[in-house]
Parts: sequence; structure tokens; C-alpha cells
Amino acid sequence: MSKLQRTAKQFQDGWISFLRVLARNSKIKFVIRPNVRPCTDGKVAYLPSLPANLTEEDLILFKRWGYHEVGHIMHSDVPFFQEFSMEHGAFAGLLLNAVDDVYMEYAQTRSSRRSERFFRQGAAIMFDRGMFRDGSQSPQEAFASYTLCFLRSRRWSEYQQPLAAVRKNFDAHFGEHADQVRENLETILLAEYPSVRSTQDAGDLTLRLIEMLKQQRDQQDEQPQEEPEDDNSEGDEGDDQDDQQSSQGDDESNQEDDQTSDNGQGQGQKVDQEPTNGDTGGQGSDDGKAEDESDSKADGQGAPGEDDADANNQSENAQGDSQGQNGVDLAELIEQMLSSNGGDDSEVLDMDKVIQQLATSIQNGTNPDYQDAAPVPAFEVEPSDVENQPSLGAGTVKDLVEGMLVCPADKEHARELADALDRKVNVLATKLQAYLLNREEADVYSTRRGSLGQSHLYRAGMGDSRIFERKEETVLPTAAVSVLADLSSSTSWVDPSVLATLAKAKAKAIAAGEAINEKEYEVQTVAKSIQQSLLIMEKVFHRIDTPREFLGFAPKTGHLNTVVRTFGDSHQNAVDRIGGLDSITGGNHTPIGEAVFQAAQRLASHPAQRKLMFVLTDGAPSCATLATEQTALAVDAGIKVVYLLIGNEVRKDWLEEAGIPYAVAATADDVGPALLEQAKQLLM
Repeated sequence: MSKLQRTAKQFQDGWISFLRVLARNSKIKFVIRPNVRPCTDGKVAYLPSLPANLTEEDLILFKRWGYHEVGHIMHSDVPFFQEFSMEHGAFAGLLLNAVDDVYMEYAQTRSSRRSERFFRQGAAIMFDRGMFRDGSQSPQEAFASYTLCFLRSRRWSEYQQPLAAVRKNFDAHFGEHADQVRENLETILLAEYPSVRSTQDAGDLTLRLIEMLKQQRDQQDEQPQEEPEDDNSEGDEGDDQDDQQSSQGDDESNQEDDQTSDNGQGQGQKVDQEPTNGDTGGQGSDDGKAEDESDSKADGQGAPGEDDADANNQSENAQGDSQGQNGVDLAELIEQMLSSNGGDDSEVLDMDKVIQQLATSIQNGTNPDYQDAAPVPAFEVEPSDVENQPSLGAGTVKDLVEGMLVCPADKEHARELADALDRKVNVLATKLQAYLLNREEADVYSTRRGSLGQSHLYRAGMGDSRIFERKEETVLPTAAVSVLADLSSSTSWVDPSVLATLAKAKAKAIAAGEAINEKEYEVQTVAKSIQQSLLIMEKVFHRIDTPREFLGFAPKTGHLNTVVRTFGDSHQNAVDRIGGLDSITGGNHTPIGEAVFQAAQRLASHPAQRKLMFVLTDGAPSCATLATEQTALAVDAGIKVVYLLIGNEVRKDWLEEAGIPYAVAATADDVGPALLEQAKQLLM
């Protein structure tokens, strides 16, 4: 695979093309703007601008975000979720989101099989980068995260490792109660989650889990705090009395041995400790003390201080009340969870935050993978195909197409422009036809007459007379064309000396009594030459039935771009709108870079085999750097870009420095030969 093919495939697999496919399938509009936060209202999704080419992992995360957001819009009940959170609290909303996310993504995988790949790979990347909520912040986060990871891990192995991390934090929050709470949680999920078929069902399951927590809290409140200690102490006292009676003789013999082995009695004994049940001392060396302690423990006897130490050791290992391993009061903990005000309780896997962090790091220059990358200009993606077949009648295109103003129509001015054209259109169309069209054979089909088909002879034995085959040749377009027209005020500029010269000549003719032809004294501006050139190209491409789209940039309406013709517009609508360009020409800037990007990302989505872009301008962009970058990106996407510089004074230095193909035409009469020459070089 060549470099051009590889870069074109990267563009076709990139996030911009992905958004077009996603918008077409989900009927959702995407709006990309600088410095906006990812959000959606159910019909329109807003995104921050990102570089055209993302790294492999970031592209996976972006596609995961896309499928995730579309899944919520298509399968989740967003109003119900909002009402549920307001009625039952922030923790209930977080838990509902965890349950609904599992249901929604599984439903999305049934709608789009490719989405499962990005759900799983994206989750693994998020876990590796530490971009998911592992339950370390709060018990409610641990509970919701464990719910999501437990359900997902039963089908997707990528959640096994995160589940272990969440379980660790779950145990840390719930302490000695973790096993019991987790067991109840898993039991309910295994029993009731298979019946979840909607967000409402997920809400019922959420309330069931919250009810389980409340029952745990109430059971904890009903148990007296000191009751376990009293029971244990009474049992210990009874055992001590039995042990004292059954092993008194052994104790006396052991005490005699201790007295003979120890050097001195009572030296290490504390003031408040007194010998009991015949213990007459034995508080000598450390060894003797250890033996006394072990003996007294075995017999159920010992000093009060030793009993306190034993109780402390037992409470550190395991204890049923709130003063257990981590000192967790389950009732208080659950009450804290149920009454939490939310804080950062958003989604467990917050994809909006992932995209926002990526855009912010790129904008701040802190992302090492995008040091020299610049975000793309603002644009919109509507839920429709760019390769729509031409539609008849007016009004098929609304006022805006993907945020671009639709050019007004002017039939009278279009007729004036057409009258100025001669047979050059027919000549140019005939010559371009050899470059833009390709004669191919149609699929072979079987018939009852024609040439004998070797692969159909078996039908003769079956009584089928369709043993012949036919071929038909058809002319198919192999190139889609996008044309950009400069509508900035610089194209309407006229040298004052030229106007003065024409005025003097006109006055002289009037003084001489000559008949005046106003057209002879009109100044041929670059703007008018561009309009005539567009009309020529529209008629030529219509003759040879080439898919085409015309966009104008820098209209005086304040928009960046204006739509003259989409791929789905009829020829007559395009001609009328070309006539209306004169009414919106005169913008105060020349955004060639933004226009090339907008046209390129639309043209790249067209299924045509070859893609051409012609930019008609005087060659003076507002930002030559951006224009060069966007032209290079278009070329990387497999689009061949040619600049047609129209006028006597054009700027071409930045084109020469970047090595971008261009041709110079003084007027519209010179556009035909220049277009023909460039098409020959690009397509042959």
C-alpha cells in the first residue's frame, strides 16, 4: 500500500468520516466547535474541535464515545433518567446510570455489530490509562462501579481486571461487611438483571438495590451495639469456671514448676494485677511471663490486663459490630450513601470527560502525541448522505446545509451570464469527457439468446434454455468534483486608474455622438469571472453527468461558506444559485483553509472512485498556513486539489512554496483551457 493510499484510508477511517456514517445511521446532527464541551440534547450532539488525524487509541476512544452517545439517544429514556435522579437522589442516579449503561451498550451492539469492538477496546484503554471510576473516592462510587463491572465482566473479559480493582476498594469502604453486602448485590443482579429491557426496568432494579441497602441498614440498627460483647463475656466466664475446676491440679503443678525456674516472684507484676485461683506470682523473666500468659489463656484465667489485650487482638481479626476491621458503621455508611448530594457522581465510564480532556490537552499543548497538530475548523455533520441523487424541483434544500448558508437564486442574472457564453462549453465538455468518464462493461447476465456461455451449459440437461449470456457496455462516472469559489471583497476590487480611463473614453464617445454600448465600458472583475467560470463548469459537468458540488467562501452575510450546489441538487437550481452569487459577494476575509476543509470532508465521503477539487480564487488567503495545512490534509485523503487563480494580479507564492498545483487564468475565457490541462495532468 502506497503512502497516499495509506493516508487516504486513515482519513476514511478517521473520526470525521465516522461521524458522517454515525449521523446517517442514527439521524443525529453533530456540531463541532472550538472550546465547547461534549453534550447532546437528544437530536444534536456537540463536540470540541480535534485534529483531523488522531492516534489509534484516541480514535478508538472517540468511536466508543460516538456509539455510547448514540446508544443513549436510541435506547435510553433520558427524560426518565432525569426525573429519576431528581426524585430519588444523586446516588440513585449514579446507580441507574451504571445499570442502564450495561443494558444500553448491549442493545447498541445488536444494532451495530462494529460497536462491540470499540466498546471493549475503548474500555480496556480507559482502564489502562486510569480514566474510569474505580470506587476509591466514595462508597457510593464503589457500589455503582462494582455493579457495572460485575455485569459487564460476565460477557466481556476486558472488565475482569477492573472488577478486581473495584472489589478491593469496595472491601476497603465496607470493611467487615463487604462480603455480606457484595453477596446480596450479586444475588440480586444475577436474578433480576436478565429481565431489564428498558431504562424503566433499570430504574426498578436500581430501587431494588437501594431497598437492599436500606434493609442492611435497618438490620444493623436493630442489633444492640454491646450485645455481642456481653454474650461473649458471659460465655467466657462459664468456660473459665469449668476450666478452673477441671484443670486446677494441672495448674498447681505448672505453678510449682514455674516457681522453681523463675528467680524471684512479683518483680515484674503490675500494681493492679493480683494472682487469682492459686496463682501466687510467677512474674519473673520474660520466658516465665510468656509461659504464664499461655497457661492462663489455655485455662481461661489471667490478669484483667491480659484479658483486655486478648479482646483487642480478637477485635482486630474479626468482630461483628461497627468497631471491626476498619471501624465501619454499616448503618452510618449506608445513610451517607443514600443522602449524598452527588458531587462528581456522573457516569462510571464518563466518555464526555474523556473527549473533553483530550481536546483540552491538545489545546494547551500538553499532549505529547499532538505537539504540532491543530484542531480542525468548525463544521457540522447532518444525518444525510453527500452522494444523494439529484432531486427535482425547488426547495429541496433548506436555508442551511451543515451550518452553511444556501445561496439565494437569481434567474435573471443567471440568464445574463449564460448569454455571454459561446460554444466553448460544448467543446470543453467533449474534451473533458475522455478524462472524467470511464467506459466499463456491465455485469454479464444470462439470456435465451446471445453468445454461448460456458458456465451455463449445465442448464441444458435441466431443460433450461438460459444457456446464453450477454454483455452491455455502459458509461460510468469515475470522478466526483468539488468546486470552491472565492466571494471575498478582494475579487470585486478594481484599479481606480482603469475606472478613470473607461470613464474618459465613455465621455468622449458621448461627446462625439456615438452610440453607447454599456457592456463595452463595464469592468470585468475577478468576481464576475469566477461566476462565469462556475457556470461553465456546471454546464460542462452536467453534459458529462459528473457528480459535483459547488461551495462559495467569504460571503458578505458573515458566514464562512455558502452552498451553491450540493451533490443532490438539480442542474437548474445550481444555475439559478450561480446567478445569485453576485448578491452575496463581498466578505471581509478569505477563509480558504476552512473552505477546503469543509469541502474535503464532504467530498471524501462520496463513493466515487476519483475525487477532484478546484479552488477558484485570486490567491490571497487570510491565513496561508491554514490553507496549506488543509490542502495537504485533503491530498492525504485521496483528493486531488488544483487552484485556478483568476485575474491579472494573483498571489501564488504560498502555492509554489508548498508545491500545490495551480493554473492562472486572466478571465473566464481562459478557465476552460486551464481546467482542461489540469484535468489531463491529474486524471491521465
